[in-house]
Amino acid sequence: LFVGSRDPRKNLRLLLKLFTLQEFEKQRLIVVGGNSKSFSQLDLAELPNVEFKNGCDDKELASLYHNAKALINPSLYEGFGLPLIEAMASGCLLILSDIEVFKEVAGNGATYFDPNSIDSASDAVRNFLNLTEETKKQQIRQNYIRSKDFTWEKSSRKLLDFINSI
Repeated sequence: LFVGSRDPRKNLRLLLKLFTLQEFEKQRLIVVGGNSKSFSQLDLAELPNVEFKNGCDDKELASLYHNAKALINPSLYEGFGLPLIEAMASGCLLILSDIEVFKEVAGNGATYFDPNSIDSASDAVRNFLNLTEETKKQQIRQNYIRSKDFTWEKSSRKLLDFINSI
């Protein structure tokens, strides 16, 4: 599962290239999110194992997180990564680019890869698919607990504390 806009910085081209590899052609990718108005639109190839959803309601998105093998995000850069928190809270495992913000949010609860390398991405997916069930259960528990650290109340409190400190 990929959740996000189709901005070039989201690196969907790498993800689609990954899903054309013979090794992963039997894996299914669902891409949730529309084209961005802020960035040039990407022409994304249609693949038999990739489904594009231009939007879905909260109930459908929750179901997608719950039923996905993993959230995969190859972003080159991000400001935060709200879909990571949603996935963590839903019991969805993570395969993420190794950018700092993702490491800050997910810690050691994800399988990471270099977003500039198809080889690194394919190694990460291969490694993920070979995780033991016990390791997956541990990551799900750990990520669920960690997701509770990221609430709107805690974020607003930190912002207010910072504003009051200056």
